[in-house]
Amino acid sequence: MPRYKEPFSLYPRKTKKGVAVWYYRTYDKDGERTYGRSTGESSKTLARQYCQSLISKGRLIPQKSPTLAEWTEKRRWWIWGECLYIKGRLARSDVDRPGITHRYCDLNYQVMMKKILSIHGDKQLDSIMPEDCEKLLFSWANQGVSYKTANNWASVYRVMMGEAARLRMIDENPWKRVLSLSSSTKRRGILTMAEARTLLNPATINEVWDKHHMYYCINLIASLTAMRQGEILALRKEDVFSDHLHIRHSWSAKYELGKTKTKEIGDAPIPGFLYREIEKYLEYDGYIFSFNGGKRPATGNRVTEWLYRAMRNIGISEHERVERNLTFHSWRHFFNTYLRSRGVPDSQIRKVTRHKTEEMTEHYTEFGLEHYKETYDAQDGFGELIQEEKG
Repeated sequence: MPRYKEPFSLYPRKTKKGVAVWYYRTYDKDGERTYGRSTGESSKTLARQYCQSLISKGRLIPQKSPTLAEWTEKRRWWIWGECLYIKGRLARSDVDRPGITHRYCDLNYQVMMKKILSIHGDKQLDSIMPEDCEKLLFSWANQGVSYKTANNWASVYRVMMGEAARLRMIDENPWKRVLSLSSSTKRRGILTMAEARTLLNPATINEVWDKHHMYYCINLIASLTAMRQGEILALRKEDVFSDHLHIRHSWSAKYELGKTKTKEIGDAPIPGFLYREIEKYLEYDGYIFSFNGGKRPATGNRVTEWLYRAMRNIGISEHERVERNLTFHSWRHFFNTYLRSRGVPDSQIRKVTRHKTEEMTEHYTEFGLEHYKETYDAQDGFGELIQEEKG
């Protein structure tokens, strides 16, 4: 009598913790061998019983896997308010510090549609192999984008396939076996002290900033506080004090008022001469840097355009600016470098710049000028530098 042959085969696979879990393979309706699937059992006997229960339910041979495009449409990937992954991230994070943002999801949706589905959309979910992912990664790099950008695109795909693995739709996330490209990001440029003094000297606002004091003031704040552009634009009258600025929001033209980049609330000390410049914009309630009485702040694009115009007015050509990678964000690098040159402790610099590092464990909820003495002295010193040629 011939020996009964089971319609599946079992094999063990060790997890990261060294525990053996039994997987099974079978053949689909076309006679093609299926990919291994976990039984979730560490005992071969229990694994066999699991497979036999699938046979009794008619579920041993898996249904044809959906294509990546079909699955992303069904899961409504990266669509705010509809995607289950996004809902899960929000439900599992603090309301005041959401685990995911609308902007991040919109960007990822564009990457998914233009860079992932356009190439892998017709692939069956369980047929996507590490080699496929690696080839895609290198194809992006060969298009001329930076390695950092290619890695960012890969992270979108990595999250999606990680979710497919978590839901046990695939055996393993294929991106787990794909190494990221070595990313050597072009360093953000920094203005020299001489250039910063020329740009920010109040005596030359008319010549350098074409009489536009608001854009001058916004850049002056950035140079002395390391605040991000969106954080400055989000400042309202109630956030301005004579010795500090309260940072609680960020503004963007598309998403309007939102959380700061780090989702934290903080304070930035300001010297008296800076407050006197800001005070000129406290006439109305609402956003202080506004052209319509505080209802809506100035746009970031215009702020950046006026900075570039001011740079040209002091002799930094467009070509030189691009080559040196000078942007509005360069003020954060300038401020950090200036404070270090004045001997301000790194721990205090991190409090002001609000960089998130492993060493940064203290959380400040109230402003106290005594905590920022070295910073305040350095700011005052910079004020003297940029004003010493006045008159």
